[in-house]
Amino acid sequence: MAGTKKRDAGSNAQKAVNKIKDQRLGLIVRYLMKKGAPGATNTEIMDHLLQELGETFVSRTIRRDIDHLRNFRGHNIEFVPTLQKWIHRGPPGADPDDLVAERLTAMELTALCQVMAPMLQQAVHPYHADATTALQKIGRMLPPDQRKELEAQAKRIRANAGPVVDVNRAAIEVVKRAVKENLEVDVEYAARDDKKHSQRAIQPHELVLYEGKWYVLAADAPGGEVKTFFLNRGRNWRLTQRPFRRKPDFSLEAYMDGTFQMMRGTGPKQKIRLLFEPVAGKVASEQTVHPSQTVKPKPGGRVEIGFELNSLEQIRRWILRFEGQVQVLAPAELKKQVREAGKRIAQRS
Repeated sequence: MAGTKKRDAGSNAQKAVNKIKDQRLGLIVRYLMKKGAPGATNTEIMDHLLQELGETFVSRTIRRDIDHLRNFRGHNIEFVPTLQKWIHRGPPGADPDDLVAERLTAMELTALCQVMAPMLQQAVHPYHADATTALQKIGRMLPPDQRKELEAQAKRIRANAGPVVDVNRAAIEVVKRAVKENLEVDVEYAARDDKKHSQRAIQPHELVLYEGKWYVLAADAPGGEVKTFFLNRGRNWRLTQRPFRRKPDFSLEAYMDGTFQMMRGTGPKQKIRLLFEPVAGKVASEQTVHPSQTVKPKPGGRVEIGFELNSLEQIRRWILRFEGQVQVLAPAELKKQVREAGKRIAQRS
């Protein structure tokens, strides 16, 4: 607890320092732009900051700030030794909002677009409008050239994070607050095999987005084991004022460790060994679907893929997608389940 408070205090202090620095940078660049061709000396800049901020800064700080403005924020600020003055040469006609805009690296720009593209490009996405306005706000924080590049990349990158699932956005906000404040939630929920909804009181520990679908990792109150709830199977999500104590041994990383596509079993992890025919093996090995995944080339172009999971249900369904082009080597129970599922498919075809 003491360590957490210390980290939080350090984080808050750093945020305060960054805020003051941004204020200082803004004042410096605006002052130099206002001075124009005559420029300003270190002393004049320090006097200006003292007047505006009520603080005294040394020449070393001024030089460091101007170096930052030149190297990271795209400003052409020249030091003239004969005059001992700083002169702002550009960017010409800059909008005040662009004066201290932070530059992103090319990789950061691409990463941002990849994250937002699925929401931006699908008008039916429940967060399409929010993503659009968020991108506009982020763009205003960037230099003009990067703002244009961000808009262009957002249109150019074709990204799809899976099927678009309509979600109850109000329910997401309820669960987010419940997780943050450790409050129980009342919900009417129907599991996959349930014929009707039933009233549940749950204790949300985490909210997870996986392949476009929202899942709540929660314990049934009072004191049940944490399990996975599919948000769309619940209705009438209501935040209560009943506090609960989080399970001290729960961690998202440990919970997800043996989970395959959000399906988690209750037993120990099992070693899964699958032998794929050449074409199916190439397709299956082109993407990592679980952190424990291993890939071993075999003679004739075949591929053996392995996992360590504590549930066989979802991996069985994943295997059936390959239409008989994969053989289950282990465990025996999974081999039996796949064989029986194949028989049921044949009987109904």
